[in-house]
Amino acid sequence: MNRKLAPVIILLILVSPTCGPSGSAPAATDTAKPPLEPTLPEPPTVAPTVTPGRINIRETHSPGFIERVDVIDETGKYHTVWQGQPAPVDECPRVFSILVTGVDVPIVAIRIHLDQRDGGNWNEIDAVELIGIETTW
Repeated sequence: MNRKLAPVIILLILVSPTCGPSGSAPAATDTAKPPLEPTLPEPPTVAPTVTPGRINIRETHSPGFIERVDVIDETGKYHTVWQGQPAPVDECPRVFSILVTGVDVPIVAIRIHLDQRDGGNWNEIDAVELIGIETTW
């Protein structure tokens, strides 16, 4: 089996060219520790389903407070694809890029967990990009 990159699927776009609160990007309402599923009429899902290869998350306000990223497969099972310690970063806006390994099944959604308790502000995310893996036999 050979693997190559599949087409890119954009889950959410509200791109702001600068750093700072935009008023339209999905954000937690306070400095709590909520999981973030971007605020859209329905949770962002991928259609058709795709096996993940990379996830790019564009943060535009108070970046660095992502503590975990999960993908959700077609059966509803969560797979953690990245976990780390949240901390503020100087680069803003920034693209937080995660190489996805160990998930060889199609996914239907991405869940982003934030821990903003030590940041003194909220995180805003204005784009989530999923780059899939195309499997050829």
